[in-house]
Amino acid sequence: MNNTVTTPIGKAVYPHVNEPNFRFDTNGMYSIKLHLDEDKYNGFKSKIDAAVEVQYAAECAKQDGKKLRRADSNPIRITPEGDFEIYAKQAAKKDTKKGVLEFSVGIFDSKARPSNAQVGGGSTVKLAVKPWCWYNPSLGFGYTLQLQSVQVLELVEYSNNGNVFGEEEGSYQAESFGEAFAQDSDDASTSPAANF
Repeated sequence: MNNTVTTPIGKAVYPHVNEPNFRFDTNGMYSIKLHLDEDKYNGFKSKIDAAVEVQYAAECAKQDGKKLRRADSNPIRITPEGDFEIYAKQAAKKDTKKGVLEFSVGIFDSKARPSNAQVGGGSTVKLAVKPWCWYNPSLGFGYTLQLQSVQVLELVEYSNNGNVFGEEEGSYQAESFGEAFAQDSDDASTSPAANF
């Protein structure tokens, strides 16, 4: 199955599409979870399931006609919280006999123009994915959705500054770094020097 397909429009959850995530894979992994409404989910799942079944039958024939066990993992799933989810990923780097291959994920705006937007959770997006079937005797037959590109329709920009709050009414105001530094400098100039 080598055809790239596009998903319906959904909400991005934990997107790592600008930079790969190295937490669980030293080569890095681009990934995104897409949450959809039930109708869009069912339509997309039916389309992918039909294509995967063709590949499953071909793999069974290749393995002497035996019915093969299916892998436990599935990239199109209903989460324990009841969300209709599509999970797509792409290795950032892969070692091959011909050398190291590096991958990236294309990001496009709503007009299909290339973009360097920092895609954050909650963005409204659609994905271009390539279903990739695999078979491993110990794990069984399964498939992944290889992430090719992301089209951003409504951007919630990713920010790594850790501040998710807006300004509110209240009396507490922290000193800025500059104010604290200036205060420390003033204190140092008026205090007696230590003799060592």
